[in-house]
Amino acid sequence: MAMLLGLVLLGLSSIMRGCSSKPAEDQAVPAPAQPPSATPSATPSPSATPGPSASPTPSASPSVSASSGSDDDQPDAQGMKHTGLTGKGTWQTATLEVAPAKKTVAVHRYAVKVEDGTKLKANDVARQVSGVLNDPRGWTGHQGHSFQLVKDASTAEFTIFLASPGRTQKMCPLDVKMTWSCCSGNNVLLNTDRWLYMTPTYTDLTAYRAYMVNHEVGHFIGKDHVGCPAKGRNAPVMMQQSKRIDGCKPNPWPTTDGK
Repeated sequence: MAMLLGLVLLGLSSIMRGCSSKPAEDQAVPAPAQPPSATPSATPSPSATPGPSASPTPSASPSVSASSGSDDDQPDAQGMKHTGLTGKGTWQTATLEVAPAKKTVAVHRYAVKVEDGTKLKANDVARQVSGVLNDPRGWTGHQGHSFQLVKDASTAEFTIFLASPGRTQKMCPLDVKMTWSCCSGNNVLLNTDRWLYMTPTYTDLTAYRAYMVNHEVGHFIGKDHVGCPAKGRNAPVMMQQSKRIDGCKPNPWPTTDGK
């Protein structure tokens, strides 16, 4: 019986995984045809309601101070900061390998790539991403999912890209206005402006990075958007928290949704 249940879960996982083509954070205008260089994801959206700091730092995540943005980068009218970074369109691939925190029916192999010219290091980013994905508060162990970081992208089931705003705009299938992240197919694309500066809905950069990763990977494993369950409760990780929190509290972890 246990073996039969495992096979059913594995089958469902293979059917559901992969990001949808719709934006994860906001409705967007279709962008021009994309170059074939890399084909990642689709998630846009901001916010203007500052909220309290969310949950503690993932255990495997290093300090973010060395890779946070510059004080010279000024916010726009919505309070969103922009770096003006211009990437080179080439990629550093993380050389780390991290085993899954649990052995589950579906172990998703992923690679991490960071665009050259963004001043961010692929291995530093990969440590933070793997810390989030292996955190017990995250998707690990949720309905049979766990995650394994690999250094050979050709063997990965999906790839997480950290890209400049312009590169994000080019690689996402919809218009993300050089501001948002996105998820499409087997690629998760994170915007460096949000990685460095978060959105006004968050006050804790490490927590926001965990939200970025968990929200986009949530789309990859088949999760759709949800709303705030009640004022004063933790926002679900699949809520569009970059845009607004509607009286909920910022929350980057699926296991604390709505609590």
